[in-house]
Amino acid sequence: MEIIIKRIFMLNSDERLISVDYKSKFDDKLIITLEIGIVTLFRRGLHAEIGIEYLNEGKAVYKMVHLTGRGSSSGDSNISLGNGSGPSQFIPGVSSEGVVQILDLSNKPVKKEGESISWEVSKKKALALLHYAERNPLQKFNIYGHSNFVNRIQQLAGYEEFYSCVSWACAVLNIAGINIKYDAVNLFIYTPSLISKSTIEAVSPVDITTLCKFAKTGNTEAIITNFPPEGSNVNELTSYATSGPVETFLGTYSPLSIAVSYGQYEVVKLLIEKYHALPNQLIGRREDHTALDCAYKNFWFSGVKESAKEAVQNYLKSIGGKFYTDLSHQEKVVASRNEESSVSKTVGM
Repeated sequence: MEIIIKRIFMLNSDERLISVDYKSKFDDKLIITLEIGIVTLFRRGLHAEIGIEYLNEGKAVYKMVHLTGRGSSSGDSNISLGNGSGPSQFIPGVSSEGVVQILDLSNKPVKKEGESISWEVSKKKALALLHYAERNPLQKFNIYGHSNFVNRIQQLAGYEEFYSCVSWACAVLNIAGINIKYDAVNLFIYTPSLISKSTIEAVSPVDITTLCKFAKTGNTEAIITNFPPEGSNVNELTSYATSGPVETFLGTYSPLSIAVSYGQYEVVKLLIEKYHALPNQLIGRREDHTALDCAYKNFWFSGVKESAKEAVQNYLKSIGGKFYTDLSHQEKVVASRNEESSVSKTVGM
């Protein structure tokens, strides 16, 4: 079925034009407005794609983004794309080069095929997702995705995450505030089987786990658009939010400690200055690490550059960050998560 774009003219009581809205190209029951964009997840056979729709200077913009192996091609009207990057993509634990493709469909017909589900989100969130895709055109690709057992073991050891088209789509939907609970560890299951229509309808709000993922990757735009400073508790502790050498060592951590450990200076500064993150909060299995301890610790295979570590170290010291061993007994009591009676277990939306 070919989708035709329809404009909707909004008039006030004097019949003066207020705004021009557009029907979604991917779900004709939804409307794109100045403030609201549409994000759509497509599953076309064994491939997953994301549609992004928003208004720009009064005109509707329609983009399609997806992760694919090198060597894929696409047509203008049928966006179903394959993953053709050689045999390495089929071997768990081995990656090939994946490319994030962005297609502008604003003036092109689109055939609506396969399963899809759409969400109304703020325009800011839709653009944050698009901006992430634009800034990160290359990804490590493996057809089993980052939940595969072998791939997950490598992530724990510090290797970069491997994505399939499906696991990448589900991961970046978090940026638009869409949290699909698909991420159970699988052995050799090809991940499209994990996002049937019934699965993707069971969406959860973004939470502390999502915030840790944004902190690890340095995505300040996603943090700001999904977690307003007022009402967001960034001092909640969590476990198993992300996979990597830092998380494996600490066991229990906060978004700030994750940002510090991976050298994400801008996120560290944002969380402390705008979200009131506690630099001397105690984290780790034994509650014996502060953010400054994390900044100076050499986690194996974390890949953090020395310049990034030094920037974070200097900043933490400038705002009163201390090592665990330098805290007084009273400071340790106050900093302990067991004494944080004011901490809510909810992260604001």
